[in-house]
Amino acid sequence: MSKSRLPISILEHNVVYEFERRAQSNAHDLELAVASRKVVPTLELILDKVPPKVPHANVKTREITIYESHLAYLWAFVYSSFVLYEEGIQKPMLAGTFSGSLEFNNSLLQRAAALQSWAIKFVRCYSDWSIDELPNPAKVESEAEQFYVPKVNSLFLQAVNFLLFHEYGHLVLGHVVNEDKDWTLDQEKDADNYATTFFIEAGTNESERRFVGVSIVLLLVSCVFIPEKISGLWQVKHPHLHDRIRNGISSLNLEEEESKFYIYYLASIALQKYLLEKGVDCAQLEIETAEELFFEYLARIDEFRESGI
Repeated sequence: MSKSRLPISILEHNVVYEFERRAQSNAHDLELAVASRKVVPTLELILDKVPPKVPHANVKTREITIYESHLAYLWAFVYSSFVLYEEGIQKPMLAGTFSGSLEFNNSLLQRAAALQSWAIKFVRCYSDWSIDELPNPAKVESEAEQFYVPKVNSLFLQAVNFLLFHEYGHLVLGHVVNEDKDWTLDQEKDADNYATTFFIEAGTNESERRFVGVSIVLLLVSCVFIPEKISGLWQVKHPHLHDRIRNGISSLNLEEEESKFYIYYLASIALQKYLLEKGVDCAQLEIETAEELFFEYLARIDEFRESGI
């Protein structure tokens, strides 16, 4: 096991604390799950210098494993996507100055774009995360970044815990290893529903659901970048990755048009980045709503199902 060199290590204890805090609430009692041997009382953190791997639960050992490299990738993806969206799109839109595309006209946007590029490359090849050259949670460069880092930390912790509760759901729901594809797919859907209902509890207001939505959307879109080919988005024993984004947004039950626009456009911009990285034409379309744009990008992804790209 290699010693960590990634600045995300500053938040690793927060990840564990937040998971334990949430697991103790209501019916999701971690102590009961441990006492009944449904789950072991610790999370296994892998520090190996490997490309990001999402957390996974071992239904035999009852252990949940997380990878530091994935935590680093997720924070970098959430930070860069959120800052580029807020500063490069939302603020210009509100000011009536948005040209229709991102303009990297200040240090905040330029550094966020550089971090996004690093994160996308990091998926394929592990590399050090320079705290002097790129935004990170350990060393804040400017007052503008200081404004965003705490917000991103909250989004990141929520996103990680959504993943952890998906895996936790496998264990407490008694899921087992099964070679039957349909059986396994049903278990994955159950685990998704477990995590979703836990984070989007009845009674949460629109603002809270929107905040949850930002973390879930960026988490799920970050997963889209991990397969090397577009064809890798179609899963055999899991819901298709781009379908999970659509289902995640639907589960938010947003009512206000402003919230719907924010979430659908955020997802659209993130998917557009993915498609551009894969060389897919994303010319401006005559689309009236952010929701229509989102589904148009999903349709473009579907076009490549059989292409092997």
